[in-house]
Amino acid sequence: MTIYADQIEHQRKAAIVIAQGFVDIRYRDMQIQADYVKVNTVTGDGFASGNVEIKDKDNQIFCEKANFNIFNKTGTIYNGNGLVNALYYVTAQQLEWLGENQYKVKEGVISSCQGKSPPWSFHTGEARLTLDKYAFLKSPSFRIKNIPLLYTPMFYLPMSQKKRNSGFLTPKIGFGNKDGFTLGPSFFWAIKGNADATFGFDALGTRGVRPKLEYRYVWDKNTSGTFDGSFLRDQKTGGNFYKIDFEHNQKFRDDIKARLKLDMLSENNSDKEFEKDVATRTRRYSNSFLDVTKSWENSTLQFYSEYLEGLKEDNDDDTEGPQETFAKLPEISYTFHSQQIKDSPFFFDLQSSAVDFYREENRQKEQLIRLDLYPRVS
Repeated sequence: MTIYADQIEHQRKAAIVIAQGFVDIRYRDMQIQADYVKVNTVTGDGFASGNVEIKDKDNQIFCEKANFNIFNKTGTIYNGNGLVNALYYVTAQQLEWLGENQYKVKEGVISSCQGKSPPWSFHTGEARLTLDKYAFLKSPSFRIKNIPLLYTPMFYLPMSQKKRNSGFLTPKIGFGNKDGFTLGPSFFWAIKGNADATFGFDALGTRGVRPKLEYRYVWDKNTSGTFDGSFLRDQKTGGNFYKIDFEHNQKFRDDIKARLKLDMLSENNSDKEFEKDVATRTRRYSNSFLDVTKSWENSTLQFYSEYLEGLKEDNDDDTEGPQETFAKLPEISYTFHSQQIKDSPFFFDLQSSAVDFYREENRQKEQLIRLDLYPRVS
């Protein structure tokens, strides 16, 4: 333990140090600063008051006064506020320091935003924070600024920076003249090391409630994928809005690779109606495809099928069915990469393909088969 201060009194028989002025005490990664500190240099027990700051690598707490043990990181902090686990800002009348990785909050406020009136926060009578795991809140109220919006008997917040933990995520909140007040709570489920899911819903004011599901998996080094889906029965228009985005990647033996993507939207364009991203909101087509490739040392065989469906630019349009459809059903291509012809100075390569094109526009259908063969000697 190292102690710096403007004034230091050392009571050697009692192993007590009393420091005043600008006091700075350090032990390993711990640092305590205050106007007044009394500490036992043998046991580590101490008391600090006046402009107290307690910090280590991931935590920084300011308070009026504190009882502490600097050796085992325990104590009680009074009228404290600061950053815990480099994730959440905590304000509490009393903050019990239960060890290196645990805090107990009494009459506190927890938020990821700093300030006296953060954009969102949880107010709780009692909470237990286990760093790198969870924050368990008893009877919290969820607030926007200082306005209570939601009460629940208990709530979990993830506290981990190093690994994934199940828990509720920060809810999305908004207001617009189209949907009114919107609230989007969600729960992250760390199923296991190679899979996780997010469950949630969007409460869209006068439009209704839209359930959502995300699922991500990496089953092994050859198999991975994602699923993202949502559905809304619109109370405003009576229409249905759904969206499914699924992607699967698969590697097989003998250097065969496959990729499947399903991009499916309801006839009422949910992207146009609800997405905030401009590129997604204004896209003209949904794009689903299957791509299977087999590779050899000097050649590649590819099977590719693609389906592009035109999306409504105006959901008030009563026209039924997609406005345009383009498809390759399928395309098969073979490529022989450039290779020297025996010992000659010449090289041979080949590009070839066969594709079945399909197009539908304004109920008019067209289908075309095209063959290409392009051998070359160079």
